[in-house]
Amino acid sequence: MTQADIGKAMGVSRATVNAYIADARERGVVSVRIEPGWLSSIELSGQLADAFGLEGATVVPTPQPSATKAAISERIGRAGAELLSSKLSAGDVVAVAWGRTVLALAEEMGDPGLEDLTVAQLTGGTTSTFDFSPEFCASVLAERLSARCLLVTAPAVVSSPEVRTILMNEPILAQQFHTLKHTNVAVFGICTTHDDSLIFSAGILKPGTLPRGPGGDAVAVVAGRCIDPDGEAIIDAQDARIVGLPLDELRRVSCRIAVAGGPDKPEAIKAVLRGGYATHLVTDEKTARALLEHE
Repeated sequence: MTQADIGKAMGVSRATVNAYIADARERGVVSVRIEPGWLSSIELSGQLADAFGLEGATVVPTPQPSATKAAISERIGRAGAELLSSKLSAGDVVAVAWGRTVLALAEEMGDPGLEDLTVAQLTGGTTSTFDFSPEFCASVLAERLSARCLLVTAPAVVSSPEVRTILMNEPILAQQFHTLKHTNVAVFGICTTHDDSLIFSAGILKPGTLPRGPGGDAVAVVAGRCIDPDGEAIIDAQDARIVGLPLDELRRVSCRIAVAGGPDKPEAIKAVLRGGYATHLVTDEKTARALLEHE
């Protein structure tokens, strides 16, 4: 909690909280120490930002080797929430994708006390049954931020490009995407295209069929859109069926926060960073080292 948060909870001023903390340190009730593991993470953050031309990178220590994907997501999500909080201003439109790490970020957010915030889905809905669906991620983040919530009233993938064109011409969807085009901050996870990827169970792609770009088969998916190893967006018949913000429009958003990590993610994250889709990355230490190995 910040000193302002503590003061609000205690019913005292921030200056009083500051004085209490100073007194507690003097008495030895409170002490501050630096965990050595974080120092290497700070160094890696700078190296990542330099290597991939990022405005900023946050690297958190990787949990113990036995840690689950959920544990890694929770740690990255917590750091991502702190970063997002620092980037928000009154009146912002925050576009949010979906996934385990995005939901972890949403659940860690506190109310920043900013007026006129809007949280909008980056894509339409999915057929999946997991709890980090596009609708749920957007709803949780909006609730935490005390923001209005804009849910895209269409599937993330439709049956044909013609159906997508008809839907996008509907007044309600046209208005929703008009709001999306005014996004100031975007938050998204990064999916792999491995056989066990959630991108298949969510119905975005069919198993055994990977779109192919100039640099090869798709290795990453952001907001339902496929990216090849060189970072090129794959614009094909599959992409023409996606209801969501196109990657070229995502790249125009001033602050784009990618939250992703884990042993299966380096190739996908690297493709996204090469394509310039993120201005900020939040990841874990082992993933950061893997990203820097051959860059």
